Order: sequence, then structure tokens, then C-alpha cells
Amino acid sequence: MEKNCIIHIPHSSRQIPEKYRDQFTIDDKALNVELDKLTDHSTDSMTEGVETNTVIFPYSRLLVDVERFADDSLEPMSERGMGVIYSNGHALNKIRRDLTDDEREELMGLYWEHHKLLEKSVDDSLKQFNKCLIIDLHSYPRLKLPYETSVGIRPELCIGTDNFHTPDNLVSEITSIASKYKLDTTLNTPFAGTLVPLKHYGKEPRVNSVMLEIRRDQYMDESNMVVDSGRINLLKSMLTEIISKT
Repeated sequence: MEKNCIIHIPHSSRQIPEKYRDQFTIDDKALNVELDKLTDHSTDSMTEGVETNTVIFPYSRLLVDVERFADDSLEPMSERGMGVIYSNGHALNKIRRDLTDDEREELMGLYWEHHKLLEKSVDDSLKQFNKCLIIDLHSYPRLKLPYETSVGIRPELCIGTDNFHTPDNLVSEITSIASKYKLDTTLNTPFAGTLVPLKHYGKEPRVNSVMLEIRRDQYMDESNMVVDSGRINLLKSMLTEIISKT
């Protein structure tokens, strides 16, 4: 069934194609630690069977991070070596060699391919439904990682908003639904904002967007990376209810 909602999932993959492995200077064990720390585990599973459109980046954010600004001069995390193309890992240790211009251009090709797909999905929704909701779906660890700049509490569900693209009634609806599922919420803490394609950002009021950051201990054991399928199903139900109310 076609829906006016798009769930955007940028960080669920652990995939680093073998052709890019030599860019990373750490051994396989250390690379797996980085993937454990920085992957939004099973966020893609949360949408399986949910009647909506999804745009999922098929590669790890360690390869190229589609949630960052393409221009490092505009991206605050570039100062920590974690701009659009990471040179540092979760503990701010160097994990990657310097890349050639051609290597960077190839990775940015993957970045732009993903954003063109998201932009097209939004355009298709506007054409068919005259509106679009983007749910920018993430997860985050219970304990703060060294690279994070955020401070304050770490709720079970962090709701990220944008002044132009996130209406108050959408936030109220999500907060109410999350409460039904016994999730405490905060706005823009510890992570703020939400993703909108640049073509539409600040220009197209028919595009609404909200970021949902689910704390990982709500659906998995972070000590051994075991996912609780029952909790995943509950989160699917929550997403389904959110979509039905938009």
C-alpha cells in the first residue's frame, strides 16, 4: 500500500565492500568494535512488514555518512574527524588512511546516489498525496560515546525536530503514542534536528520531518548485541501507529 510517509534509515548497515577495506588501518577485530558502536542496529528490522516506504542506505556509515553535510566546512563533526567521510572512530582514534581525490569522489558518488533516491521518494509522495512525512530513524547507545558532543539525559526515545518542517501537532502525537508504549521522551536531547532533502529544506511546507532516536537498550542487550525480537515487534507497532496518525 502506498503511503505518504517515508522512513529514512541511514545507519543500519554494517556492510563495507571488500574493495574499500584497505582504506581502514585497523584490524578486523577493531573494525568490528567500530561497527558495534556506530551502527544503528536493527533499525531496518523495525520497518519490516510496516506499510510504508523506506529509503535505506546499504553501506556502513564508516564508509560514508549520508546523514552528514557533504561540505565539511558546514559539518560540525568534521572537526572530530567524523565528517561525511570518517577518518576517526567512536573514540576519536584514527581508523583510516588519507584518501586520494578519486577515492573520495567515488565515496561521494554513493552519498549522492542515496540522496537522489530520497529526494525522488519525497517528490513522488508530494505528487501522489500532496504531502510527505519523513521519519528519520536512528538508535543510540545507553552510555555516551567519546565522540559525542551532547550533554544531558539520554531518554528512551529522543525526538529530533526542525522549526520549519516539524509541526507541533506531530510532536504531540508522537509523544502521546510513545507514552502508550512506555517510552520516556525528550526533544532534541541528546541529538537534535532531522533530515530533509536540500531541494525541499526550508522551502516546501508540505514536507514534514521528524527524527526518532531509540535508545538501544529498549530492544537489545548492548553487552552481547543480542536483539529482542519481541521488543522489535513492539517498536514496529509504535511506528505503524505513528504513520496511521499522519
